[in-house]
Amino acid sequence: MKKAILTLIAFVAAASLSLSAQTVLGTYNTAYDGIDYTVELGPKNSSGNYEYLVSVLSDDPYIPKVKLVIKNTQLDAFLNAVKAAKQEYKKKLRGSRRSSDTTAEELGVSFPRMTATFLYNGWHTGNAYLTPEFKSEHGMKLLVLKGDEVITDYVDCDGFRLVFSSENEIDSFIKLFDARRAEEIFEEDARWRTIFN
Repeated sequence: MKKAILTLIAFVAAASLSLSAQTVLGTYNTAYDGIDYTVELGPKNSSGNYEYLVSVLSDDPYIPKVKLVIKNTQLDAFLNAVKAAKQEYKKKLRGSRRSSDTTAEELGVSFPRMTATFLYNGWHTGNAYLTPEFKSEHGMKLLVLKGDEVITDYVDCDGFRLVFSSENEIDSFIKLFDARRAEEIFEEDARWRTIFN
């Protein structure tokens, strides 16, 4: 009897951990720093909208956690901009012969205005603007999606970066944003909710 009750409690606890928080869709990694960064799916609101939260490299020494927030309504524009930046990156790779470190060279691709959230005595959110750049650093040819300073009412973040060192890394990153998979997760979450309501 105790075993059955414990099993039921475990089942209810697992079900309660539905999409009330973020669900990790996957991770992306870059040879630039060897760190695994996550792409999370936020909960769907009453109007059917949701957000992707992408952990990124912070440029602020006092703020270790920064996430780029991409609304589902912005996803196509964001991914199209990433793909356009990838094409410009490929052109620069073909034309780049130097292996020494260089200053960043802007690629002339526009990204939609998004938001970023960062952790500093609580989470703070502000506007985020991305500028794609080509850069040679540490012997690597990089596509850097550079985020400007994120300004909030209380505290600011010096900026952030998404750094890719190959076309394969960019492609792996893009594949994490699967709207069909997001809908499947929401449908499964709704099924769990109907079972326990």
